Amino acid sequence: MFAATEAGETEMRGSMIQTKTIEAFEDEFGRIETGLFSSADSDVQIVKYKGDSSSRLAFVGTHGLADKSRKKGGVGCEWFMEFPDDLSANQAASVLDHYVSMYLSGEIPEPKRGSYILFSSLKDRVWPNDNSVGFYFTIPVFRSDEFRKKSHANNIVPIWVVPIIKQESEILESHGWHRLEEYWDQMNTDLHDAYRVQVL
Repeated sequence: MFAATEAGETEMRGSMIQTKTIEAFEDEFGRIETGLFSSADSDVQIVKYKGDSSSRLAFVGTHGLADKSRKKGGVGCEWFMEFPDDLSANQAASVLDHYVSMYLSGEIPEPKRGSYILFSSLKDRVWPNDNSVGFYFTIPVFRSDEFRKKSHANNIVPIWVVPIIKQESEILESHGWHRLEEYWDQMNTDLHDAYRVQVL
């Protein structure tokens, strides 16, 4: 009989956790359709999920980021974006990949609920001529209970990356994230629409 090495056991546990993470995300967003980008790190990939045609939404997210996050002393997060399926998943994945790379290199801290990043220029928008000026990071409070339970069981913190517009960035900077989320609730804001307009 061969004795399993500690490194081998750790790798096997990590592989099982990744498989369960993939299952949890696929149950929520549909099967992984394709891998789009992996420039952030060879162990981290941005993937596109098939989604549900009835929802008319597309989903991209990280796969493998949780392990890297834990190695950095983080909580084991995976990021995802949701957007109308007529917008380019490649552009969303490219921008997501850019900020994941910044996170992994230590240029930005681990996002938590209420964290945000403002783009350095309007050229950094996710889609051509959208109204986004940055990203807001939150826990997936609008996703299913089953997804939350599976994420918790797998020790994964899913982080929803939401494009924000100028007015929302001003609320964040002046009044904080609690007020922004209250504003979204009051205005019944469609957070999937990066082309939403400023309300005066």
